[in-house]
Amino acid sequence: MDKKERLKLFFKGLLIGIAQTIPGISGGTIAFITGIYERLIGSIDAIDLNILLYIIKGNFGKAKESIKDIDYSFFIPLGIGVTVSMITVANLMVFAINQWKGLTFSFFFGLIFASAIKIFLKVSQYSLKNSMLGLIGFFVTFFFSGINQTFNLQGLHLLFISGFIAVLALMLPGISGSLLLLIMGQYETVMNIISNFHSNITEIVVFISGGLVSLFSIVKLLSFLFDRFEQSTISFLTGLVFGSLRLPYIEIINIVHTGLNPYLMFLSAITGAGLVYFLENTYSV
Repeated sequence: MDKKERLKLFFKGLLIGIAQTIPGISGGTIAFITGIYERLIGSIDAIDLNILLYIIKGNFGKAKESIKDIDYSFFIPLGIGVTVSMITVANLMVFAINQWKGLTFSFFFGLIFASAIKIFLKVSQYSLKNSMLGLIGFFVTFFFSGINQTFNLQGLHLLFISGFIAVLALMLPGISGSLLLLIMGQYETVMNIISNFHSNITEIVVFISGGLVSLFSIVKLLSFLFDRFEQSTISFLTGLVFGSLRLPYIEIINIVHTGLNPYLMFLSAITGAGLVYFLENTYSV
């Protein structure tokens, strides 16, 4: 692979990292529309998970062969791009939430609403079953969004789950990992940890561990289920995303009474919705 191709992968990694950090934008979708999704899945699938077992058994030749088969020319530039952008955008998000909380959550509201519409438009089979799944998804996130506003759940086990979900969302186009973290009430926590990674080594290790478990275990199964029951899954996801609007809505209502200009908040929401449209329609394969 030449330098130009590695640079392209780096920039695609930047886009995916940005998408993974902003609620409502799907990193998996960006990977898909920039033309690297199939290679990403194939390269991960090609990794021999028995490498450690080979080393323990003393079969170093087999271990060396498996390690050499990993697609480093793909993973390294892509991974660097994702890491750089996630750290950069995480710092920006932490600053924005602290300094302009009302405008930031209005921006999130626009992102989430546009994402919900985008997912809804993928539903092509309307049935009672799919409608019920959509309603179930709506009430699930509507309920849990309210709980997370009441109970500030924390802990390393939740960081592990957060890492698991973030990588899971990357593997499934249309699902925003940051949006799921927002629903769980873990978004600000994770952004703070990533933005100050040098002083949160334990938390970073736990978060990455959750991501690795997700990457090499349930991701393939869920991808299969997503393909097998696509319309039912999309209907459920649509409900999930619409229900999650309760979380930024609560923040907006709490802040609007402080005197923040509602027109500015509306403009921020429109900007968020516009970003979804821009990313989904600009970076084509």
